[in-house]
Formats: sequence, C-alpha cells, structure tokens
Amino acid sequence: MSFGQSWCLQYLFLVSGVCFAMSGRSLVSYESRLAMYVGLGVFVNWSAWVVMSLDWRNDMFNVVFHLWFVVGLMACCAALAPLRPYLHWVRERNRKLQLTEHGPATTQSPSRGVESGEDRSAAQRSADRDYFVNALAVIGGGLLALMLLFNMVISPMLAKFAAPYVLHFSQEIGGKDSMWGIPQDSGESQAFVADMCTYCLLTCSNVFLVVVCPFYVRDTGLIGWALLLNTYAHRILFYRGSNERPFHGLDLMMLAMTCYYLGLKHRQKLGEYVIRYWFAIIFLCALLWPPSVMERLDEHPPHDAGVRARFALLEFVYVTAFLVAGERLVQPEIFTQDKMDFLNEWALLIFLIHKAVHIILAPPFNWLFLVCTIPAVYVARRGLPV
Repeated sequence: MSFGQSWCLQYLFLVSGVCFAMSGRSLVSYESRLAMYVGLGVFVNWSAWVVMSLDWRNDMFNVVFHLWFVVGLMACCAALAPLRPYLHWVRERNRKLQLTEHGPATTQSPSRGVESGEDRSAAQRSADRDYFVNALAVIGGGLLALMLLFNMVISPMLAKFAAPYVLHFSQEIGGKDSMWGIPQDSGESQAFVADMCTYCLLTCSNVFLVVVCPFYVRDTGLIGWALLLNTYAHRILFYRGSNERPFHGLDLMMLAMTCYYLGLKHRQKLGEYVIRYWFAIIFLCALLWPPSVMERLDEHPPHDAGVRARFALLEFVYVTAFLVAGERLVQPEIFTQDKMDFLNEWALLIFLIHKAVHIILAPPFNWLFLVCTIPAVYVARRGLPV
C-alpha cells in the first residue's frame, strides 16, 4: 500500500521531468506528440462509452479519466519550458567557472608566502561569512515574502472573486466524482480556490529557489536538496487535498529537471548506500506506514498531522532513493540481453486502451485480453511472421 501510493505516480512525474530535460524537441513538437496520445486515448474511451450506451455527455470528465494525467503533463511541460534553457545556462556557466578556478596556479614569493596565506585565509573566511549572510537574507526573505503575499493578499482575493467561475467550470466539465476534489457547491468552491493558492505557494517558492539560488549558492548541487526539503516540509506542515495532484506533479518534474541539469550533491555516495542497504530502507518504510490505514491517502488525504507527516516522509524516502540511485535499480541487461524493449510499446498501448477494455469486458475477460496483447506487441515489434 505504501509503495503504490508513495512511488508509482511520483515515479512517472520524475521520469517525465528527466525526459523533458533530455529531449531536444521544441515545446510545440513535444506537446503535439502528447496531444496525439490524449486524442487517441479519449477517442478509445468515448467509443467504449458509446458501445455500452453510457451517458458520456453528462460525464465527460470520466470519459477522459486517466488521460488527465497526460493533459496535466502537457501543462507541466508548458509551465516548465522557460526553466529548461535557464538551467542549461546555469550548468554551462558552472562548467566555465570550474575551468577558470582550476586553471594554472601563479607562483608567489617565498618570503611572503606564510603571511599572504594567512591574510588570504582570514579574508576568505570573512568573505564566506558575508556571502552566507547575504544569501540567507535574500533566499529566506524571498520565501517569507512569498508566503505573506499568498496568505494575506492573493488567497483572500481569489477566494472571493474567482470561486463562482471555478464552480461553473467544474459543472460544465461534469466533475461529479468527489475523489477528484472537484467542488460541488459555492462553499467547496471557495475552499478549492484557497487550497489552490496553498499549492501555488509551494510551486512558486520552488521556482524562486531554482532561479535565485544559482546566484547565491556556489555548489549548485545543493539546490536539488533545497527543493526536496522545501517540497516535503510544505507537505508535512500544510494540509493538501486530493485536488493537489497536478501541482505535485509540477513540483516533482521541476525537481527532476533541476537534478538532471545541476546534479545532486553526494548523489553517488548516497546511491551506493541505497543499493547496499535497500532492505533497511524497506524496513524503515514499513515502520513509517500506519498499519491501520487501508485506504488511498492520495484520494482521501489525512487531516491528522501525524499521519500526514508519515505519508510525506514515506514519499520523501522513495523519491530520494530514486534520485540518488535510479539508474542502479534497473539492470540494462533486461533490454540488451533479455530483449524486453518491446514492453515500451506495450505499456503505451495498455495505457491508451485499458480503461475502455475494463468498460466493455467483464472480469476475468478484461484481464485476459490485456495479457494477450503482450505476445501480439512482441510479434509486431520484432517483425516476426504471425
């Protein structure tokens, strides 16, 4: 239970963030391909609703269903597109600075070596101290200013003026299922807008850290840790409803992009420990998970601070383990020797059609159909005769 809730969807957003950072495609090309998948998946789902004579006109939200993930992914890519060239610039700037700092050393007069060395050491300590105080003032002050702005200005204003429009939109798209966190009346709509402001506060603070920290933190490998701590401190301290998942996906994609471009300090050493003591990590996660909880906490977020902290810490452990040791968790021989690369196409196919299959076919035939697609995709991928 803890693994499914604290890993699967988060893993998808982390991988999506890394893939978006690695891609050489333009934003238009990237979004067009994702839009094609959305169109295909929605058409397949809609066809299943029509075949089964279901009322798709009044429940379009559930016709789209799992394709909302791809829609959210498209929105995240569009929002993060300006950060991609900026992070690339920061990485290249750091490389040039490292080359400059490790250039040929200049010789000094032996008679002044000790004295000048002591003077430089004292001056360096003073400069480092001033640099740290300045960075703390700018970064800490900026985060505090964002918190005051959202809580005292933006949230009250939007809760008053934007709530009616949010309620109208939710009714238009047919959002009747409470598990999505869609507001059903004016009171829920105001609470929904206030919650959105809380989620935006975290995202804006993460953007602030990514943009500002490279100018005040010499070791940019620390920025990824700053995002991790900021994200999960918010998730522990502030309640986040089931409607926060798109914002959490945006935060995770931003984290993955930052770690891809700027690295994560001590990642290699921590990754070695994760692989070496994986059983201890699983044991720790088992201790963190509340044994009496049997429901999905992402759909029914806990109001209890203790349970919320446990849930957030579990996710923090899984996300950190992936960031420091993700490439060591999967052996390349799975694809190079065992020839399992066809599973890429199979996973995409299943993602697009599984909802429609479950609507049309009753158990166990729905599962049998999905399993039977495995050899079909293998044959098509290998070009073998049928």
